[in-house]
Amino acid sequence: MHTANHRVLTLLLIGLGACAPAPDDVDKPHAHRAPLTNSEIPSQPQTMGGGAPISITIDNQTTGADYGVHPSPRWWASTSTPGYLGTNYLVAQVGLQHDPIVFWFELSSPQCTTVEARWTSGANRTQAATWVATGPNGTDLGHAVVDQRVNGGTWNVLGQWSFPTGVNEVALTRLGSDGGFAIADAI
Repeated sequence: MHTANHRVLTLLLIGLGACAPAPDDVDKPHAHRAPLTNSEIPSQPQTMGGGAPISITIDNQTTGADYGVHPSPRWWASTSTPGYLGTNYLVAQVGLQHDPIVFWFELSSPQCTTVEARWTSGANRTQAATWVATGPNGTDLGHAVVDQRVNGGTWNVLGQWSFPTGVNEVALTRLGSDGGFAIADAI
């Protein structure tokens, strides 16, 4: 059932010629990685095989034929902290349950992509928000752990991952031990 709170969540997939090697700390659990600097991100999107860069907008109330979001009832909408996109952002307290919000998309060909996320920051946010990218059949493509107490209200690069043909997912989990809140504003 959908609520009256409408939230646009954006997944930006930019096809690149080849995935750059991931920084050493992106794939380590509980690594607190600063966002990539401008010099680490290509200045112009490149395409694979002559295709166009991909940009997918995923809304939590509307699902397209090849993209969507699987929210959990344990995540709720909030407008308490400014700096979010649209009308609100989604919140869940971290703890012992995985219980992610999952953004999924289907690709007709493999794509190396840069995935960015946005959140509102605050002292009560988790210092170890875990984002997980998976391919078809649950193949682990990579993950990033970020400190959501900082860098709110702006786009932050989570990583560059090679997504295969088929249904892929980028999820923000609720796993954590610091008692903070995970924020899913947009990816």
